[in-house]
Amino acid sequence: MTFAGLLILAIKASILLMVLSIGMSSTLQDATAMFRRPRLLLRSALAMYGVMFVFAVVVVQVLDLHPAIEIALVALSLSPIPPLLPKKVLHAGGPMPAAVSLVTAMSVLAIVIVPLGIAFVDLLATRRDLSMPVSRVAMVIVAMILAPLAVGIGVHRAWPRFADRVAPPLRRAANISLGVAVIPLLVVIWPRIAAMLPTAMILVLVLFAVVGMAVGHVLADPAESHREVLALSTSARHPGMALAIAGFNFPDERGVIAVVACHVIISGVLAIPYLKWQEKRAARGASTA
Repeated sequence: MTFAGLLILAIKASILLMVLSIGMSSTLQDATAMFRRPRLLLRSALAMYGVMFVFAVVVVQVLDLHPAIEIALVALSLSPIPPLLPKKVLHAGGPMPAAVSLVTAMSVLAIVIVPLGIAFVDLLATRRDLSMPVSRVAMVIVAMILAPLAVGIGVHRAWPRFADRVAPPLRRAANISLGVAVIPLLVVIWPRIAAMLPTAMILVLVLFAVVGMAVGHVLADPAESHREVLALSTSARHPGMALAIAGFNFPDERGVIAVVACHVIISGVLAIPYLKWQEKRAARGASTA
């Protein structure tokens, strides 16, 4: 395995630890709440998998982009939200149960949506070599998100005091290990990033993040407190799932790793002003009240 491959493996391990820690701070009722709210589920799915998938397909069809950018953009639009989201959302004032519920619901829906989306792109491209069976998608989703989340919830149910004590340091360790792995990965793949900088890669990824935040913010139920949850969810996507989709269909396109890594950084950076704006809106609302 190459050094870059080891770093990607470390990133995936960090994400698994993060999901485990989130599960240890949640209950089964938290994780399944959105399935009891069909209207909320529909609006969330429309934002993440409807509008953003159409946006990605239109951009790919209209602009003359590097193949790696096209592949990564479509793969990101079909990927569920990253498990790092709940921590971000807590900073924005969103409740952990809403974030965990959205992570679970969108991950389950991805098992069906990913193969359908890939088949649709295949028809548009008049090609017959794009596919990803439901079984493969389910395996990736379960391994990356649902299994560690379920284990964490089980630990919380069996030993709640232990889970409450262990979850915060485990989450901090996952954050540190993620940063330690991402920085050298950027150094390793910098030549691929530099090769695509003259293209519209940065602009496209910025647009994806900004449009995602706007779509999630607008389509969120205004009567709900999960507006920040859906905005950040629609903007940022699970890098592991995106790489799995791209790798299954285009195993020789190494530039996808660079695009997905840039997406993680750009979406994270652009989330900061959005969260600041939400904090100011909340403060103005409180002062007015």
